[in-house]
Amino acid sequence: MLAVHVGKEVYNAVSSAMTTGVTFPLLVDIDGASLVDYGRYGEGVVVFPLGYVIDREGIIQAIYTTEEPDKENVLIPLIETLLAQ
Repeated sequence: MLAVHVGKEVYNAVSSAMTTGVTFPLLVDIDGASLVDYGRYGEGVVVFPLGYVIDREGIIQAIYTTEEPDKENVLIPLIETLLAQ
């Protein structure tokens, strides 16, 4: 699990991560390349926050936008299934 902050405001990203209790790596994309690289249909990233579950082969298995998925009933079972493969 990791987070990517897009933009030059690194202080804002670190402050937000500390406020929300993020304990996983926080990467910083200063030039915004990930906005283009991880767009769904070639349009780039158009909504924040945006979350992906990516399998061992690098294939996107789920996309979550604007709201966190239900961790106990959705996210954890999906990740456990992918880890077991």
